Amino acid sequence: MDLRSMRTMRAPLLALASAAACVLMSARPAQAAFQFEPLGTAAGGVFNATGFAPGQGNALSVGGNQAVKNFIAGSGPTTFTQLYQAVVTGYTDNTGTHVAIGR
Repeated sequence: MDLRSMRTMRAPLLALASAAACVLMSARPAQAAFQFEPLGTAAGGVFNATGFAPGQGNALSVGGNQAVKNFIAGSGPTTFTQLYQAVVTGYTDNTGTHVAIGR
């Protein structure tokens, strides 16, 4: 494989690695239990939880295009900020059971 084809392959591999990291980070539950109040008023009750279950969301890479260009060029900073937001669709209780939150 020549240098040109290796550089061409780096961009898709970087995108794949970035997507895999996002999936792995969102799949890990918290290590300690915490109290969760889904309605914010205590009217719906306070639950002990160990993790959140995010629904579908969206992401924004701040500086991502330039970081990929720098990576392909082999010079310059290759760091960027990944912002993600999603609606919480459920949580994991103390026993490890997924509990859905209705809207």
